[in-house]
Amino acid sequence: MEVVNTQFDLQAFYQQLASAESLLLMLDYDGTLAPFTTERDKAVPYPLIVGTLEGLLASDRTRVVIISGRTVDDLKKVLSLENTPELWGCHGLERYSREGQYSIIELSDDVREKLSVLYNWTAENQLVNFCEFKPSGGAFHWRGLPKDEEELIHQKVVDRWRNEADAAHLDLIEFDGGIEIRVAGTNKSSPVAQLMSESSDQIVAAYLGDDRTDEDAFEAIKGRGAAVLVNENLRDTRADIWIRPPDELDDFLRRWI
Repeated sequence: MEVVNTQFDLQAFYQQLASAESLLLMLDYDGTLAPFTTERDKAVPYPLIVGTLEGLLASDRTRVVIISGRTVDDLKKVLSLENTPELWGCHGLERYSREGQYSIIELSDDVREKLSVLYNWTAENQLVNFCEFKPSGGAFHWRGLPKDEEELIHQKVVDRWRNEADAAHLDLIEFDGGIEIRVAGTNKSSPVAQLMSESSDQIVAAYLGDDRTDEDAFEAIKGRGAAVLVNENLRDTRADIWIRPPDELDDFLRRWI
């Protein structure tokens, strides 16, 4: 574990964890709780941390929330935990409570029409096998593909949507292993801000994520909790702490408990 923000006091943070009445732990999924895999339906959590996660979910003191680019249905399939935590899917467009209540942000007719165009274009260009369709758009994955195929998919998507995305109220976002076209303004800062607003001023919180799509969440939690980069390699980041999975991740979660 390494503190990468010189303004962040790790010792004081642990002291706050020990004394706080309630805690909020927000976690990304792919690359954070689960290793990346070319078979996305088999991306289960690191075996080392499963028991620790179950311990967290059994605690009345910590509210555990997973915030992911995956859909809620996908998350429920791959989590393989005895207890399902609170889930936010599609970067916050979907929400699923621990009591089983599901909600989704309503999209305008214009945005739904543009997403329909995106889905049809994907089929016409024979990219369906590489696309993860979501209520918020589509993510094109190329992890594990030869370099020339990766470049071809990337170029097709960028050539078609780079100039049209803004007008269609869509964002074109690159991530580790692909590129996504999604409803404009849909990012992880929104669920983090919402969860923090639902919590008391005395709550101690953290957000853990690995990808550049998690940087919005890191920014949203600044000043009110710990932003934790979970990655084998350190990169430019707004995070306060850097940990490597799975051992340092498990250590962080155990310290939390």
